Amino acid sequence: KEEVMQSYKENARIAQELAAKVNELTVLREEQDKATTEIDKLGLTVGELGERNKDLLTQLEDEKNSCRVLKVELDTLIEEKQTVESRLEGSQVENRKLIEMLLEMKEKEAERMNAANDYYD
Repeated sequence: KEEVMQSYKENARIAQELAAKVNELTVLREEQDKATTEIDKLGLTVGELGERNKDLLTQLEDEKNSCRVLKVELDTLIEEKQTVESRLEGSQVENRKLIEMLLEMKEKEAERMNAANDYYD
């Protein structure tokens, strides 16, 4: 009878340990499932980030190319502006000379008219 009681106690202890181990195993499996799901999500996120990174690098390269084109256009416009300014300066000098010549001609004409008026007076 004592051996049977001892056997029951031992079996009860083993059953409790088994139940505890089953609970631990269940918890570990749930944690593993959660971790696997999270890893899958992170894998997708890494893939999405890789694609986004490729898109951004392509966009950056396009922007760099646009900047190069705009720089060339700006340099061309600066050269054209300098050419126009140079021509303008030349035209202004020429205009001043023409105005001086015109004033001299008018002055000489006025002197001739005065001389003619003096002659007829």
